[in-house]
Amino acid sequence: MDGYVCLDRKNVGNPLKAGNEVEICDVLTPDNTLVLVKRAHRSGPLSHLFSQELVAVQMLKESAEVRAQFARKVFEQSRGRRIMPLDFVPRRLVFGILLKDGTEELTPETLFPFSQVTLVETAKTLRS
Repeated sequence: MDGYVCLDRKNVGNPLKAGNEVEICDVLTPDNTLVLVKRAHRSGPLSHLFSQELVAVQMLKESAEVRAQFARKVFEQSRGRRIMPLDFVPRRLVFGILLKDGTEELTPETLFPFSQVTLVETAKTLRS
């Protein structure tokens, strides 16, 4: 799709630990929204997803090196059609979640209780 960039498994280096990498997002939308997708049969993968994005946003915000690596990945994966500003910090995130076998609708009531708490705490931290 035009303007969307698939970044699944296109990680950037972790400046805090050599040899370690962080996935910023699975998809970057035309308006620079970060989209992360996860299939979940229990709360663990979702808690990891929320924590992963918290770390990714904090690294983008605090590290010029991470922003430059991310901009380079976007440029490469878009075949030169997308150029990210070097001061990019995401303003919006979308979590794509497929619960259990995909037959259950995702609502606040069907989201695992522990994941509900983790999501709320992640949102609070990201807002600040």
